[in-house]
Amino acid sequence: MISLVTDEVIIGEDTLAILSNSKHLLIAHLNPDGALSSHTLTRFNASRIQSIQRLSDGNFVVAGQFRNGALRVGDQLVTSELSPAYVLANINGTSGATEWVQSPTPNPSFSNPLGDPLLKVLPGDQLVLVFSPGGYQIRCYGCPEELRSIQVYRIDGQTGSTIWEKEIGRVGCAHIRDITELPNGDLYLVGSFSGELESANGEKLTGLSTNNCSLITGCLFKMTDNGDVYDVKVSKDGFTAHRIIHLANQQYLLGGSILSESVNEATPEELSTGYVLKLYDQTDKLLYQENLTPRSRWYNYLDVQKIDEQHIACSGTFDGQLLGEEVYYLPNLYAQQSFVAKLTLSDISIPPGNPDSASVDIFPNPTSDLINIDLGDQFFGDRLIQIFNIQGQQVFQQDGIGERSKFNISIDQLAPGIYFLQLGEDGPRTKIIKLGQR
Repeated sequence: MISLVTDEVIIGEDTLAILSNSKHLLIAHLNPDGALSSHTLTRFNASRIQSIQRLSDGNFVVAGQFRNGALRVGDQLVTSELSPAYVLANINGTSGATEWVQSPTPNPSFSNPLGDPLLKVLPGDQLVLVFSPGGYQIRCYGCPEELRSIQVYRIDGQTGSTIWEKEIGRVGCAHIRDITELPNGDLYLVGSFSGELESANGEKLTGLSTNNCSLITGCLFKMTDNGDVYDVKVSKDGFTAHRIIHLANQQYLLGGSILSESVNEATPEELSTGYVLKLYDQTDKLLYQENLTPRSRWYNYLDVQKIDEQHIACSGTFDGQLLGEEVYYLPNLYAQQSFVAKLTLSDISIPPGNPDSASVDIFPNPTSDLINIDLGDQFFGDRLIQIFNIQGQQVFQQDGIGERSKFNISIDQLAPGIYFLQLGEDGPRTKIIKLGQR
């Protein structure tokens, strides 16, 4: 457990220190039953701590802010001409000693106290530090007339030396929320921006609105291992990614929020969002979208963590429904419940075939019995219907449905679980969820 503490420091019934208003970094080791095993206190008079990351050797890298030009970290002093300024410190996880400390200096044009830097540890104890102009979590503050810099550092976590420093774009308002490293060393950065975006690779992009910064737009930066931007993607459907996970099969998973209404003049309080998982292949083609919740408080974010190659964990807040199930309903948007969910990646992956869930309307989904299918103006040749389980095995087949554009089928005979419905021999596959009988 790590925390910035002051005054009396108490864990359980133990008073660890009385600090006389000086700030210290507490590193406490707890037993499995929650009892205190050992602790250290290191002087760290920062105004706030914004991120803590653990290295492979058990040490911690702490990112924070300090004011008035100087900061004492243990027995080391760091200074900066900026106020507020940012600090990175490597703290020994056992002794609390300061291994190294530095103050990265972002472009002065966005030294904004509301802008939380993103710190991420990559394999090999490489650190990536991103400064975003004016963003906090997934919010954007203000609509400045001048574009400001998004700046990225790559730092050696063991020595504190800067490997490279790059400006990846200029924007009115933005916040980079997560980073992942691909096997070839490329970096994918996801987050949000408002207004206009000028990428370092020369692309000029616009968000959902150029005059209302309450309407944030999702973005994905693709960079080489030396920090050069080679592609930028933006989401025009109101989706903003909060987390990105790279999968072993070259697919990547985005977890985030999507606007349930896109009103150009809406205020932040009037916008509501739902949590969404989106699965993409290596060519950025959307393979599947899982709607976790129909609505959430707009300024919260969805956390997604990879447990192993087969499982992910998600957490956030919701009211109404979770994964299609009516769980709890609260009429007040601001009174919501927290959730933690563990999902199997095969539940949100597409087996071999031609995935395209946007071409037909299948409802209700989830269902315990009947599925209604509306083909619209689509045509799939032989009108064959097949259902596959998550292993890709066919478990249902029906043909001879003629030229009807609307019909239904019964899947009462299938066991509860995840399936994929395919129209025609090579038609689109859509994920369906079979529920148990209530």
